[in-house]
Amino acid sequence: MSHPQGELYTKYWYNAASEFAPLILFHESLGSVQQWKQFPEQLAYATGRSIIAYDRIGFGQSTGQTGLVQPDFVRLEARQTLPILRQYFNMQQFVVFGHSIGGGYAAGCALEYPEDCHALIIESILAHADEHMRAGIRQAQVAFQNPKWMQRLALYHADKAESVLNAWINSWLSPRFEHWSIEHEIAQLSCPTMIIHPENDEYGRVDQAERIVKALKAKNELHLIAQCGHVPHHEYPELIVNKMAAFLEHIA
Repeated sequence: MSHPQGELYTKYWYNAASEFAPLILFHESLGSVQQWKQFPEQLAYATGRSIIAYDRIGFGQSTGQTGLVQPDFVRLEARQTLPILRQYFNMQQFVVFGHSIGGGYAAGCALEYPEDCHALIIESILAHADEHMRAGIRQAQVAFQNPKWMQRLALYHADKAESVLNAWINSWLSPRFEHWSIEHEIAQLSCPTMIIHPENDEYGRVDQAERIVKALKAKNELHLIAQCGHVPHHEYPELIVNKMAAFLEHIA
């Protein structure tokens, strides 16, 4: 799929019988379509919806350069990429799901298109760049000095792996993100919203999720996942899929 900054790699789990709005997946800072594994197929089956996932520019099998994250990224992706996806897939209404910082991208789409976004789901929300988040990134930075970690990342991003890693570390540890927060923006959401958050998240504390839910004026749900790290859809895929299906059951 053509994009002003390169070619986007997309994958579509098409449900011909579905009468519901399709669900778009937004990956994390080091993520890609491949790293969703069986999760999209499981979602398609459980929710009865078509599922769309794509690699952001500079990630996975998309082309282009992975630049530093911009403080206003929440809105940028919604303005630059979502219109291309909507036109390509002939999509008017939609539902969005984002994991980790992908939740910010998903929220941006819900904010930019309040009439067309039927629901938002965020897993492992990162709403503030606090010291807990930065400490987790510093620990990962040390871990990636082990060649095995870089080799694993290269399985998904090939020769872009180093730029993907550097963009993540250099963006979020920079002074310009020291006081970054999307709490105010998310409070403006109008669509039904579900927050799924692990209790042992290496990057986002539980109180981030609780503060977001308290700020939301729209209909919302919070589900805390016990004994779980940053990626619940890998650790407890059936649980997460079932929670999402139940939440979306009465949403068009």
